[in-house]
Amino acid sequence: MSSKVDPEILRLYTIRRRLGKGVHGAVWKAVDRWTGEVVAIKKIYNAFRNLTDAQRTFREVIFLKEVDHPNIIKMKDVIPAENDRDIYLIFEFMGVYGSDFEPANLKTSIQECPSAMGV
Repeated sequence: MSSKVDPEILRLYTIRRRLGKGVHGAVWKAVDRWTGEVVAIKKIYNAFRNLTDAQRTFREVIFLKEVDHPNIIKMKDVIPAENDRDIYLIFEFMGVYGSDFEPANLKTSIQECPSAMGV
């Protein structure tokens, strides 16, 4: 479980900073080298370690690939890691601090959650 970023990812994206790290993976803010778009890169450690993990990863990728809703961040790409155990998910980047989540916007965002979940 390494939070090191593969060379292929570094060829495609300029890593700006790590946003977080946990037991199952890490997330970085990055910039697409060709388009200049800011993205979030999620590395899932040992995504296919056993049947349960493989199924969970597969379900997440299929769901995120198919979902198209303004309240759900769009997954842009899936890139396998060099070690054949980890996987990288590339997402649109959503700023948090001082932008979308001012107090007035937070209430609206919370009220929109049921719509995003299809409730």
